[in-house]
Amino acid sequence: MEQDSIERIRSATFSISRKGYDKREVERFLGKLADWLEAGGGDQTRSDLVKREVERVGEKTARILSEAEASAEQTRAEAVEEAAETLERARAQAAETRESAEEHARHTVDEAEAKARRIVDEGAKRRGEIETVISDLVRRRDALLADIDQLTLELRAAVSAHTPRPGSDPFATPTELDPAERSGRAQSAPERGGKQVKA
Repeated sequence: MEQDSIERIRSATFSISRKGYDKREVERFLGKLADWLEAGGGDQTRSDLVKREVERVGEKTARILSEAEASAEQTRAEAVEEAAETLERARAQAAETRESAEEHARHTVDEAEAKARRIVDEGAKRRGEIETVISDLVRRRDALLADIDQLTLELRAAVSAHTPRPGSDPFATPTELDPAERSGRAQSAPERGGKQVKA
């Protein structure tokens, strides 16, 4: 993996929200991931370990998303309940008073209804914000899982390319790295048209 990609992982930033990820935990995880990638990745066991860690983060994300959604629903329910109680109190107060109190009661009811609308609107807005955060977290989780899958494929290919073939000497120096072998090939190269052809 290229160094600038590792640095992008190391320096990744996330927006802060009330019920989002713990920023230090995300930074620690990205730091560990960048160190691991910089060190060459390791064997299949380390790849599986990273995958399990990502799955753990995914499960934690799902739990956070579920809690956030439940919190939004509870906020909305409380807002509706509070609005209903406010309206009920205003109506009860209006019934107790007559002539001059009726005008005051109408004013109180109007205020209560406006407050109820504001509370419900605020609850809906907060729910929308939470749903946006949830959508962003799901998108980031999916992107991270896709990156991990790609990294796993690349690591497997690298391990496969550097694994000795069955029956070969695992400690033998590859011929393309042996200076004596290379110079022997250059000296034995056939000559064409009076010029030596280099290997």
